[in-house]
Amino acid sequence: MSELSKEELETLLQVQCEMVGTQLHEIDTAQPEWYLQYSWTKEQENEFKDWAKRWLKKKKRWQSVVVDRFIAYYLLNWGRKYENK
Repeated sequence: MSELSKEELETLLQVQCEMVGTQLHEIDTAQPEWYLQYSWTKEQENEFKDWAKRWLKKKKRWQSVVVDRFIAYYLLNWGRKYENK
Protein backbone atom coordinates (compact mmCIF):
# COMPACT_ATOMS: atom_id res chain seq x y z
CA MET A 1 0.00 0.00 0.00
CA SER A 2 1.43 3.34 -0.97
CA GLU A 3 1.36 6.17 1.51
CA LEU A 4 -0.63 9.38 1.43
CA SER A 5 0.96 12.67 0.58
CA LYS A 6 0.79 15.50 3.10
CA GLU A 7 -1.94 17.15 1.01
CA GLU A 8 -3.99 13.94 0.88
CA LEU A 9 -3.73 13.47 4.65
CA GLU A 10 -4.74 17.10 5.17
CA THR A 11 -7.79 16.54 2.95
CA LEU A 12 -8.88 13.60 5.12
CA LEU A 13 -8.31 15.58 8.30
CA GLN A 14 -10.13 18.65 6.93
CA VAL A 15 -13.22 16.67 5.92
CA GLN A 16 -13.21 14.98 9.31
CA CYS A 17 -12.98 18.39 11.04
CA GLU A 18 -15.80 19.81 8.95
CA MET A 19 -18.01 16.92 10.02
CA VAL A 20 -17.65 18.03 13.66
CA GLY A 21 -18.11 21.72 12.92
CA THR A 22 -14.56 23.05 12.82
CA GLN A 23 -11.69 23.67 10.42
CA LEU A 24 -8.29 22.00 10.52
CA HIS A 25 -6.46 25.34 10.63
CA GLU A 26 -8.37 26.22 13.85
CA ILE A 27 -6.90 23.24 15.73
CA ASP A 28 -3.47 23.20 17.35
CA THR A 29 -2.23 19.86 16.05
CA ALA A 30 0.98 20.22 18.09
CA GLN A 31 -1.03 19.46 21.24
CA PRO A 32 -1.13 15.83 22.40
CA GLU A 33 -4.36 14.08 21.47
CA TRP A 34 -5.61 17.17 19.58
CA TYR A 35 -7.93 14.90 17.59
CA LEU A 36 -9.93 14.16 20.78
CA GLN A 37 -10.99 17.80 21.28
CA TYR A 38 -14.15 17.09 19.31
CA SER A 39 -16.57 14.19 19.34
CA TRP A 40 -18.90 12.73 16.76
CA THR A 41 -21.73 10.27 16.48
CA LYS A 42 -21.46 6.77 15.07
CA GLU A 43 -23.51 8.05 12.11
CA GLN A 44 -20.97 10.82 11.44
CA GLU A 45 -18.14 8.30 11.62
CA ASN A 46 -19.95 6.05 9.13
CA GLU A 47 -20.56 9.02 6.83
CA PHE A 48 -16.84 9.85 6.99
CA LYS A 49 -15.91 6.22 6.27
CA ASP A 50 -18.21 6.16 3.22
CA TRP A 51 -16.80 9.43 1.90
CA ALA A 52 -13.18 8.40 2.57
CA LYS A 53 -13.69 5.04 0.90
CA ARG A 54 -15.02 6.65 -2.29
CA TRP A 55 -12.34 9.35 -2.25
CA LEU A 56 -9.42 6.97 -1.66
CA LYS A 57 -10.59 4.52 -4.32
CA LYS A 58 -10.78 7.36 -6.84
CA LYS A 59 -7.65 9.25 -5.71
CA LYS A 60 -5.32 6.34 -4.98
CA ARG A 61 -6.97 3.60 -7.04
CA TRP A 62 -6.64 1.21 -4.13
CA GLN A 63 -8.67 -1.98 -3.91
CA SER A 64 -11.54 -2.08 -1.41
CA VAL A 65 -9.68 -4.31 1.05
CA VAL A 66 -6.72 -1.88 1.11
CA VAL A 67 -9.03 1.11 1.56
CA ASP A 68 -10.92 -0.60 4.39
CA ARG A 69 -7.67 -1.42 6.21
CA PHE A 70 -6.35 2.10 5.74
CA ILE A 71 -9.55 3.71 7.05
CA ALA A 72 -9.54 1.41 10.09
CA TYR A 73 -5.91 2.34 10.78
CA TYR A 74 -6.61 6.04 10.22
CA LEU A 75 -9.56 6.07 12.64
CA LEU A 76 -7.58 4.10 15.21
CA ASN A 77 -4.96 6.86 15.16
CA TRP A 78 -7.02 10.01 14.50
CA GLY A 79 -10.63 9.04 15.10
CA ARG A 80 -12.91 11.14 17.24
CA LYS A 81 -14.42 10.01 20.52
CA TYR A 82 -18.13 9.28 20.45
CA GLU A 83 -20.62 11.79 21.79
CA ASN A 84 -22.24 10.89 25.10
CA LYS A 85 -25.99 10.62 24.78
